[in-house]
Amino acid sequence: MIITSFTKYKGVFKSIHSVNRITFGAEAYPIGVLIATYCFLPLDKTAFIYGILVGGFSDSMASVIGKYYGYREIVVFGQKKSFGGSLSFFITTVIISYSIIFILGIEMNIISILIIAFILTLAELVQTFGLDNVTIPVLSGMTFNYFKYAI
Repeated sequence: MIITSFTKYKGVFKSIHSVNRITFGAEAYPIGVLIATYCFLPLDKTAFIYGILVGGFSDSMASVIGKYYGYREIVVFGQKKSFGGSLSFFITTVIISYSIIFILGIEMNIISILIIAFILTLAELVQTFGLDNVTIPVLSGMTFNYFKYAI
């Protein structure tokens, strides 16, 4: 967190800090990882890894696609997001979900995967100022576990 704050202050890693809205996402992600570590490790490595993958890849894809290909802006609590970014978050989350269940041999149907991706996409969409970087790693692991064990 200190390193990301320093790089933002010094203008290093401009691609990470170049979002055109107020955000604390780069600084918040390590907090999300720390909370996910506390919640899931050492007993549930799958939920931890899933949360980190969704938080890292899906959110990054939403940012990149949303910035460059936007497609229909959505204003949420005064912050601009895009349908294209949300769609890329959804698709990337589906790919991560399918990959995890395929690689680990977990039984889960496609409807469950789509519901997980939809829930996480909504959570990412309604959270502003980069706060999704705190909650998505934890919420992803919890949602994945719910569908893995309960359904």
